[in-house]
Amino acid sequence: MEADTTGSVQGGRGQQGYPGGKDELTSKGKATAELEAAADTSQKELRYPRAVFLVILNEFCERFSFYGLRAVLVLFLKDKLGLTEDNSTVVFHSFNMVCYLFPVFGGIVSDSYLGKFRTILILSLVYSVGNVMLSLASWRTLGLPGLATTCVGLFLIGVGTGGIKPCVSSFGGDQFVLPQQQRQLEQFFSIFYFIINAGGSLAILVTPMMRVRPCLGEDTCYPLCFGTPALLMVFFCSVFVAGRPLYAMKDPEGNVLLRVARCVGGAGWRRLRHGPRPDGGHWLDAAVPRWGDALVADVKVLLSLLVMAVPLPVFWALFDMQGSRWTFQARQLDGQVGSWLVQPDQIGLSGGVMVLIMLPMFEAWLHPWLARFGVLVTPLQRMSVGGLMAAAAYVCAAVLEMQVQQQGAGQIHIFWQLPQYFFIALADIWFAIAVLEFGYKEAPVSMKSSITALFLLTTAVGDIIVIVITSSEVFSDRVVEFFTYASLMAVVMCVFMFLAWRYKYVGQPNRPVKGADDDGVRKDAAVTKTDTRDPQKNR
Repeated sequence: MEADTTGSVQGGRGQQGYPGGKDELTSKGKATAELEAAADTSQKELRYPRAVFLVILNEFCERFSFYGLRAVLVLFLKDKLGLTEDNSTVVFHSFNMVCYLFPVFGGIVSDSYLGKFRTILILSLVYSVGNVMLSLASWRTLGLPGLATTCVGLFLIGVGTGGIKPCVSSFGGDQFVLPQQQRQLEQFFSIFYFIINAGGSLAILVTPMMRVRPCLGEDTCYPLCFGTPALLMVFFCSVFVAGRPLYAMKDPEGNVLLRVARCVGGAGWRRLRHGPRPDGGHWLDAAVPRWGDALVADVKVLLSLLVMAVPLPVFWALFDMQGSRWTFQARQLDGQVGSWLVQPDQIGLSGGVMVLIMLPMFEAWLHPWLARFGVLVTPLQRMSVGGLMAAAAYVCAAVLEMQVQQQGAGQIHIFWQLPQYFFIALADIWFAIAVLEFGYKEAPVSMKSSITALFLLTTAVGDIIVIVITSSEVFSDRVVEFFTYASLMAVVMCVFMFLAWRYKYVGQPNRPVKGADDDGVRKDAAVTKTDTRDPQKNR
């Protein structure tokens, strides 16, 4: 799919004049032509990009692969490799930490060198190799060193899935023409997250069934659990390559984060040496002579987004413990439902199913109704409420753990975990989707993947929190541990809500506008309420 269809908008390729002769346009004439072209384009009904469906299919396969191995991982570590619950929790969250450290690497490579398409393809192959190694590690008759091979496989999977995380959603977003398809873009992020939960839910249902099937002379079949994701990743790569002619590609724009670091470092050093600016301007304005107005404006946006990311690690710490602490809690519960036994690594399916049911209902009815009253309209509003729902989930988990300790293991039914999964599903809908939308819409054009990567980095910090707390054995009582996490989440979200109240979205008054002249007029486009950046580059 060619991007030239929107080239006339905001100084793109299609209608751009070339210097010299009759083709040379004055600045005023160019602005007028571009605005007229934008108006003409906005009147046309743009088709929904076909490439988006391939992106969504690929995301489904990748999420099935990831959540499938993640669902059974702590039980594999404890039952087959002989680790304790605490050590299994540490390995699980160490793996998760790698998954969310490498988005920074993927964002830099994508934005600066390879572009999103090649970054996704190459790192998906690394992902596939890791899946194969994990499957071989679980095949005990091969005689491989189990723990070492497992750790190497998990590391490669973490590099692969982490590296493509900031690229896939923003690559899908690049297929849309903005601002004409702003509403379709917002729907895409909801559909994208719906697919994440669909793939994850199916994996959590099916993979534990594979686990309990006897194979290769054992009463469990972890090679099948880990081998199936490997096959799906190969399918993922094939489908992704097949769709190449349909994709709207965007060339990498240079080493963005390096330029940002040098810009911030130079301005900070000047501030330390010379003190505040005499004119009272922003401290980053000292970098304008060397780096230009556009980059400095982008860096201001970047720093304001990073401030909003400060409270996020605690949320992700709580969210990720579904796969560790909550799974071990489920092992103490009675999973018998008639003739069917609910496995402890299957109950997590309930959260994904709740998201699949509630998300379309919320998008179709609840959110439009609440919007009439100005409630849950902005991404930051939804993130605030979602964080409080996560705190409520851990209150439920603490109360359930208290009852387990009083009545004994196997005396309470596993369905008593459903309340905590209900609240974490609400947190998932309102927090995680809003993070995707907020990061993509607010990020400067040249930093979309990098901003997404930095937001994902807060998940790694959350896993580090769990690793440190678990390794130090601060809590001997799981009830106290859950209540502490709930209290910490509530406090952090109060801080977040204060920051959200002060935050100004792109397009709001007093917000830096990229590419503005001294008189505040944009060089490249008119400012709209929906998006102030180059729609061609957002395809």
